[in-house]
Amino acid sequence: MSNGFVPYIPTIDEDVRTHLEFISTCRIPECPVANKHPFYPTPNQPPHFAGQTPLVPVVPTWLTQKRIMVIGAYPNCRFATVGAETSVPVDDITEPFDVARYFDNVGVRDYPTGDSLQRNYFEPLGLDLRKDIWLTNMVKCFLIDTHHVEAYQNLGWIDPLNPTVEATRDDYLAVAAPCMQRNLLQEVALCQPELVIGLGEEVYRMMHSSADFQPHGDITFTNIAGKALLANQQIDPLDTRHPIFMDKNVIHLYHPTSLLYPGSTFLRKKHFEEHIPETKRLLQELRLI
Repeated sequence: MSNGFVPYIPTIDEDVRTHLEFISTCRIPECPVANKHPFYPTPNQPPHFAGQTPLVPVVPTWLTQKRIMVIGAYPNCRFATVGAETSVPVDDITEPFDVARYFDNVGVRDYPTGDSLQRNYFEPLGLDLRKDIWLTNMVKCFLIDTHHVEAYQNLGWIDPLNPTVEATRDDYLAVAAPCMQRNLLQEVALCQPELVIGLGEEVYRMMHSSADFQPHGDITFTNIAGKALLANQQIDPLDTRHPIFMDKNVIHLYHPTSLLYPGSTFLRKKHFEEHIPETKRLLQELRLI
């Protein structure tokens, strides 16, 4: 009998496993990520870099079914400090809302959004990430912003006249539509959540998109945030749920990153004094806590 170390490998439903594999191999041609930045343009400078690194979907790992699905906008990435550039995207994170700490070539940094989600959402709601949550993102890949492209150019990692990487952050809704259609709809079907919590305005606009995935128009997000939208009921005029969410209980909350910004006093007050109590009431009504 072997006395060797046996790793913990949780049991995953075969249909779920198949879909996670499907997500992990996504490279649909209509997605701007596949066309504008299929890789991080890192140079071949060991030990920190090792040439172009593929930018791939960040696959969900917290997969509790038939309870609560939490949907963020898109995953973070791993940043490096290189010379005067302090936020250079160089690699993917390991899971949605990763809370790891890592060395960025100069110092140690962490991912504050995952910590904010735990401290400002799950803990006051009495939710256990391991037992209660299917945690995912609307868009599965990190989206590169204009200032990231400028950092690459300043470092000489891409040619300003012939860039191999282009920004997609401003194209969020264009990225989200094919990603939602290919990946998220099946996730919802597999999770079968009793409650869906959407985080932020962009997620709201896609969850309330038309049947052909055209996003809901511009809104003042505070007009819908914190309101319980019950399954198979459409009372609020801003409740234009996509058919996949129509038979689900839904509530939209501020994105956890927004509570971390300087000057977020108003949002934090609304979040803790109104949105969290309403979400907790809904959870109790649904017998989820």
